[in-house]
Amino acid sequence: MVRILFVCTGNTCRSPMAAAILQDRLNAWGVSEEFTVSSAGIAAWTGQAASAAAVEVMARQGLSLTEHSARQIENRQVYASDLVLALTVSHKESLLCIAPGARNRIFTLGEYAGKPGDVTDPMGRSREVYQACADQMSELIEAARDKFLALAGKQESSGEEKPDIRQKG
Repeated sequence: MVRILFVCTGNTCRSPMAAAILQDRLNAWGVSEEFTVSSAGIAAWTGQAASAAAVEVMARQGLSLTEHSARQIENRQVYASDLVLALTVSHKESLLCIAPGARNRIFTLGEYAGKPGDVTDPMGRSREVYQACADQMSELIEAARDKFLALAGKQESSGEEKPDIRQKG
């Protein structure tokens, strides 16, 4: 079982949307049974629901965040994950401080997809900005498709050196 953890700031917008999008893609690719996908926040208020706009944008795609409950990241979550995907470089830097021994499995989503850059924070902005954020994450997840399938043992990565994400540090 490959454990993937998405991390953003408050765990009410980007990381739960990214987790829902990836879970949907894993289902479509026929490998969902090989993965556990979760999310957490660097500065989350534990128990807070997903933002109304995130719930709405995901619902338009047939995905539900209505049961989401925010959780604060802890170093044990990072060490228990095989792959940690931060939504920004600053989130990645925070994770490296929290769990320095997990360096080999912490990436930004953009970096992992081969398209470095931060995922735009939609918090407090229009539904259109939330949709653009969801679209950006969908594109990055699709760009990393071969890497996700390789983690499931279903396809070889495209000749790039694959990080040893299963090594615990």
